[in-house]
Amino acid sequence: MEEWKWILSAIPDDKLVDIVLLINKNRTPRRRIAISGFDNLSRIKNDPKQLKLIRKPLERTLLKPPNILEIQQILKRLVKLDEAQVSLIRAHEASELYGKIKSGELAKEPIEVLTWLLTSGEEDLKAKAMSFYELIRSDDDATAQEEAGQPDDPGEANPRAEETAAQQTAASPDDGDERWQAELAALSEENVRLKDEVRSIGKRIARLEQELKETRKQKDRFEKEAEQRRSEVSDRDKKISQLIEQLAEAERVNQDQQRKLTRLNQELETTRTELNNYKTEIAA
Repeated sequence: MEEWKWILSAIPDDKLVDIVLLINKNRTPRRRIAISGFDNLSRIKNDPKQLKLIRKPLERTLLKPPNILEIQQILKRLVKLDEAQVSLIRAHEASELYGKIKSGELAKEPIEVLTWLLTSGEEDLKAKAMSFYELIRSDDDATAQEEAGQPDDPGEANPRAEETAAQQTAASPDDGDERWQAELAALSEENVRLKDEVRSIGKRIARLEQELKETRKQKDRFEKEAEQRRSEVSDRDKKISQLIEQLAEAERVNQDQQRKLTRLNQELETTRTELNNYKTEIAA
């Protein structure tokens, strides 16, 4: 988080307010970034005194989640590197990169390179970012010590301070503000487009959820009907089983009756034979 503290501290006051306004544009009033006592940040954007008052509280607020996540995404899109610059950053160690920035071989500011490394999403580049940040801090500390030890006589030149001022002047041309404003405007338009897209996706999801709800209702109805059919089939199968058992029982009874009838016929035939024999004996 120290790296992001430094990055935020290195962004000019008005640019930092521009980023906050961009974030707030796509938030509900309840979720917007605000500083107590300053309800309208756009009104104080060009007031250096008031900006100085809110600078530290604003940085602390931006470092809180989810604010820092949006800041990271915005800065990631603001940093523009061509393929050659990306290849150079990937191919060299942190110390070599810092040297190439100082020499002008890599025409980017340390804050841009550090932001790109931190937001790359690659662990090896994030590790390189840590080393790169240490070099920045070491250089800043050395500059601060030199400035603290400069002579009281304002007329005596301080080469290091002059070099730093020259670098700051070179790094902040007039067209830099125009590029920044153009990129922020592009980001704002992109955020509006994404917001519309999210709204459209939300409607699509709501429609799909409704269709899913209807599908589940149909599924429940089909399952109930199927269960009813299974119950009816089960009852029918039970009745068929009962009828089969009754038929089998009737068949057994019929067979018993047939056997009894056969026995009675045999007995009747025997009786007739005996009766005929008896008649014959009497006639003789």
